[in-house]
Amino acid sequence: MNLHVPPYALIDRPLWTPDTVKEALVDAFATIERTTPRVGPTRAVQQIFRGKNPEEVALIRLLNDDQLAFLRAGAKQRPARVTPQDISQAEAVVLGTDEHPAWLATLDDEHRPKLVLWVLHEVGKDLGIRQKTLRQRCEQLRWAKRSFYRHVDSAAGKIAVRLNRDGIEAWLEPRR
Repeated sequence: MNLHVPPYALIDRPLWTPDTVKEALVDAFATIERTTPRVGPTRAVQQIFRGKNPEEVALIRLLNDDQLAFLRAGAKQRPARVTPQDISQAEAVVLGTDEHPAWLATLDDEHRPKLVLWVLHEVGKDLGIRQKTLRQRCEQLRWAKRSFYRHVDSAAGKIAVRLNRDGIEAWLEPRR
């Protein structure tokens, strides 16, 4: 049995994994929330979505409802120390760069809403925001919970493969 090893995997540098991609997405959206409280992460997500997919439209409606909770929690939070490097990395993740598109923008319409919901839920947990559980959110959106998690991991994996293929070095180490 011959295994094909992609060329980027032969280079001695840290590679992205689905877990490090998810962690970087949460860090990026948390940084945006801490540095731009009037805009917040849900507004950044709306810039990424085209709004044509029914799942994305439903998710945007839910996120609009949550926007006030993010703003209220952000106003109560003591600002965390955010470095220029944190801001640069958050911008690269959420907005993209001249060379590379925003991470979520490269996903298909089926996977993107699920990963966004998971990321914003994790950001909310990091900021101490009371929110509905992911199970409740999945029920609201009529998504099967098992499929939801499978899509989240698949989406993060697709982003990791693209980042590794494009030669973008991982700036996070996987948590163990």
